[in-house]
Amino acid sequence: DLPTTPPETRKLLRAQMAYLAYRLSGSANWDAERGFASGNPNMTVSMLINQGLAACLLRDHPMAKEWIAKPLKYMESWMNRLDPAGYWNESGHYGRVSVSKFLIFAIALEKAGFHDYLSDPRLQRMALTEEKTLTPVDPQHVLNSSPRTEAHYGRLSPPIGRGTHSSNWGLGGLFAHAFAKTNPELSKVMEWSAQQTWFGTELGEGISGLDSLYVDRTLPAQAPQWSSELFPSVGPIFRSGVGDPAENYLWLVTKYPTNPDGEFWPSEVGSLLIWFAKGKPISRRFPSMPDMNNDHGFLCNRVMLASNWQPGQSASGGYHATATAKGLALLPRLNYSAAAFEWTGNWMQVTPPATVPAFPQVPTVGKLPVRWQRQALWIFDDTPAGIQYLVLRDTISGGQPTQWQFWTNSEKIGTPEEAVNREAFLADKPGVKCMPARPLTGDRFTAVGQLGLDVEYYIAAPTDTPRHTLRYGTMKPGFYGTKAFPFYQDLLHLQLPGDGAYFVALYPHLTAEETPVFATLGDGKVIKVSGKFGCDYAFLADKESQATAEDAAFSGTAASVQRRPSGLVLALGAPGTVRYAGYSLTGAGPAILHVADKQLVLGRDTAADAATFTVQAPGVWSAEPNSPATLAQAGDTLTVTLPAGTTHIALVPAKGKGK
Repeated sequence: DLPTTPPETRKLLRAQMAYLAYRLSGSANWDAERGFASGNPNMTVSMLINQGLAACLLRDHPMAKEWIAKPLKYMESWMNRLDPAGYWNESGHYGRVSVSKFLIFAIALEKAGFHDYLSDPRLQRMALTEEKTLTPVDPQHVLNSSPRTEAHYGRLSPPIGRGTHSSNWGLGGLFAHAFAKTNPELSKVMEWSAQQTWFGTELGEGISGLDSLYVDRTLPAQAPQWSSELFPSVGPIFRSGVGDPAENYLWLVTKYPTNPDGEFWPSEVGSLLIWFAKGKPISRRFPSMPDMNNDHGFLCNRVMLASNWQPGQSASGGYHATATAKGLALLPRLNYSAAAFEWTGNWMQVTPPATVPAFPQVPTVGKLPVRWQRQALWIFDDTPAGIQYLVLRDTISGGQPTQWQFWTNSEKIGTPEEAVNREAFLADKPGVKCMPARPLTGDRFTAVGQLGLDVEYYIAAPTDTPRHTLRYGTMKPGFYGTKAFPFYQDLLHLQLPGDGAYFVALYPHLTAEETPVFATLGDGKVIKVSGKFGCDYAFLADKESQATAEDAAFSGTAASVQRRPSGLVLALGAPGTVRYAGYSLTGAGPAILHVADKQLVLGRDTAADAATFTVQAPGVWSAEPNSPATLAQAGDTLTVTLPAGTTHIALVPAKGKGK
């Protein structure tokens, strides 16, 4: 559109563009209906949208309506393919390729007058989910170039599925401008995300630099109030402190993939993909590029059949399975997820990279079928830099030997006694070197972190089976503006000869922070975590059970007691009862009770339906004025009903009664 372009040149350029449009729309170029296409969705998305972009550029051409028909038809089907959360079922990076194309096409369609997707709630949900799933600002992924002078870090696409290299595309900047008129509040969050993500020139899957002209840096930005959330096509993200330097982020896979090439691999099923604690990555999937075999299950945080794999051997990379959700709670101080998996057959035969050391040997190799249930309880503080830890209970049935695996972004793993003198312990740290398996003794280990954040392991079960560690690493390739860097992690490897449970607590902390004390109580169903911060009891059971641990008592499958200087917190991750001293909470679903000076606050994680809870507390209580909840009290027992639409209620001492 430059006024300096002579008319004859303009005519030639339009003819050349029309020729390109004819070629793009031809079946010799791409024809997914006949199978003349690749299997991965982002390629078909890109090819068809390229045809649509040509039609938008030549909107007054006699063939424009014909050229646009097929891309528009597909765009509608793609929007209908989004899950209820707006998630596009494709791997972390390649999903971002597709999403960037959807956005560019939506902008072009609106400008050409063909269709308005910028006002479509489906596209807006997709944009929000795309930015929500970005990792926290990542100190390991340094960018190649930046207009800024401070550290060149950014939020990145998550390491899920095929192609786990991370991209820092600032799609939020494009979204912010696109939604500035149709959804100003969403636009503000998108601009915030762009400021957290974009540091160079990459804003998406290439439109010749015009994307940077579309971005408006003067748009208002506003940090979001995102909290933990279920992404139904993959699993829950546990998080707190979004945008804070100490942001926390854990993504669990609880879903079995329906499209392994597009979404995630069966080897990832049941695993924890990535864990940022206090703003630092302490565990993450190994990169799957350039060697796709890095998607092997040995390199994921999960349970597998026992294997005596040696370098060079063929090995199963994952299992065909059914996945059944068993529980979910997204409460302010407790997040909980439970899912059961039944392995019935090998997904495919893949071989881990040749540089992976031989795994610890097991007496007997496991065989299919087998069943595995993973319960994950994440307990965290009101502030993102506060106390937080993860408790896993992995229950095995089917009579087969298994192995439990967890990788940490660390320098070395040893006992707390060995790690207490950090300088001496790390004098022979391997650095960028793979190390063979070596045995460990005991139930307490310290993974000394590479970024000043250590992880304390406490193994409540099994108590009498071998423990090992080994070290593996590779060069994490640089992609789309991020520099390559050596990426090495240490493995904690546990074994079970048959049915039973792995019951493990993982406690991250800054090097200078206190190391807690752990104990197993309640007939093996409770892990006690104590220190200067207070005393917690974490209860997990694979089926309805009861347990007593000192002054705490539990019934159900998942709960915690958090006794802190700021007050007492009783939390239910699933239906049941939790008691401590003179207080208790009973509910048919997840709930949390904060006991503070002259106040009780009862909350839940969903307000879809009315729900009734029973609270035991000394004193006489009343609901705060104008509360929609109802309260009945008999002695120390309170019956509280929260109506639909109400997530919490504050109770205060009844006037004249005192607490």
